[in-house]
Amino acid sequence: MVWALFPAVSLPLFDGGRNRANLQRAEAAYRENVARYRERLLVAFREVEDQLSTLRLLAQQRAAQERAMDGAVRASRLVETRHRAGLAMMLDVIDVERTRLSLARADAQLRGQQLGATVGLVRALGGGWMPGGLAGVPPPPGS
Repeated sequence: MVWALFPAVSLPLFDGGRNRANLQRAEAAYRENVARYRERLLVAFREVEDQLSTLRLLAQQRAAQERAMDGAVRASRLVETRHRAGLAMMLDVIDVERTRLSLARADAQLRGQQLGATVGLVRALGGGWMPGGLAGVPPPPGS
């Protein structure tokens, strides 16, 4: 009856190094998961930085484009005034208008690139994009 007074202890005395091998396997899996996490984190940071850099560059390009567009509008007004006064030919008016419209088209293309880069930034930050609206955001009432 003495054996019933003490709790039964079942410890492996000799496991052939199985516990140590299990520990090493778990530590290796942990290190692998940490390395994968760091890699994904660095990729995410790079994607965000790339999109921010693209947006900065496009903003600079649009600022230069807007200055060029302002100059084209002033030139268009000047040539139209000169044409009305009989000092410029219609060909000059058409040429200046063509330049202005070409700059306007380039500005619209830059704006489209900015919007695309903004979507890329939202995606890089982890935001979703669904055809019907934003992921997780219900549509407004009545739509």
